[in-house]
Amino acid sequence: MGSRGPSPSPVLSSPLSFAPQGNLKFCSWNCRGLALSDKIKRGKTLRYLQSLSKGYHLMCLQETHGYSEEILVEIAILLPLWLCFHSPVLLPDGIVAPGAGGVLILVCPELVLRTDLVHKILIPGRCQMLRLVEKQSPQTASGDGLSWNCDRAKAVTLLNVHNFGLTRNDVMVIGNCVELCSVSITFLVGDLNLRSVEDPPFRLGESNSVTEHASM
Repeated sequence: MGSRGPSPSPVLSSPLSFAPQGNLKFCSWNCRGLALSDKIKRGKTLRYLQSLSKGYHLMCLQETHGYSEEILVEIAILLPLWLCFHSPVLLPDGIVAPGAGGVLILVCPELVLRTDLVHKILIPGRCQMLRLVEKQSPQTASGDGLSWNCDRAKAVTLLNVHNFGLTRNDVMVIGNCVELCSVSITFLVGDLNLRSVEDPPFRLGESNSVTEHASM
């Protein structure tokens, strides 16, 4: 999903008793930067995000760029009472790389009041997990924060992924998390950039011989 708008989300209804008005709506959007240096582009992006908030309970963003501090300040001004979980890309020495990647999950005020939230960063700036469990539901969590025993109908897990530059080990970490999240309704969303090994990379303006051959 690119800069033209968010990808449509499924609408979850009962038996999720914590869903506002019986429905739970979320979207995924590669925003191509929230904390942009260009003030005009920054303003347009933030206004668009604000308009999105009127139609969704959860918003998953990729390629936010910037530092967590400035992202949190912008969101606090733009969307008061929304909860913001941001993960920037880290360099090998642990220093934030503000010009690369970054993932973000936003939670509307209603869900903040109705659910217990568990957030875990799986790959900094590339993959994060958020679990929502109905408040006061009997639940137990493992030490790693991934395994979670509770009523399946009272929990939802979101994995927000921007898969640029992921290693084989990173993919295995995400896959392991998905498997452990089977105790809840689970969605993996984001900017995935997937193609099969046999498919050549697509380049704008160049013919694709595989596609042409297949259509003959």
